[in-house]
Amino acid sequence: MSKLLTVIFIVFASVAAYDASAQAPVVKIGSCPAGYKVSGGYCVPKTPATPSAVKKKGTCPAGMKVSGKYCVSK
Repeated sequence: MSKLLTVIFIVFASVAAYDASAQAPVVKIGSCPAGYKVSGGYCVPKTPATPSAVKKKGTCPAGMKVSGKYCVSK
């Protein structure tokens, strides 16, 4: 029984880790940032490896670069 619980724990931990690494969609403002595609009123990552993006407000934070009206991870 404890082996079964261990396996279940590992599976759930793996799923949680995958979800944490997935990039969230961003609201579409003009063109989508590099690596994103349009889906409804949002820009969604084309692949799981797509860098994260946030709406640009002034200058981009350290570690991010400008891509249209967004800041994306370098």
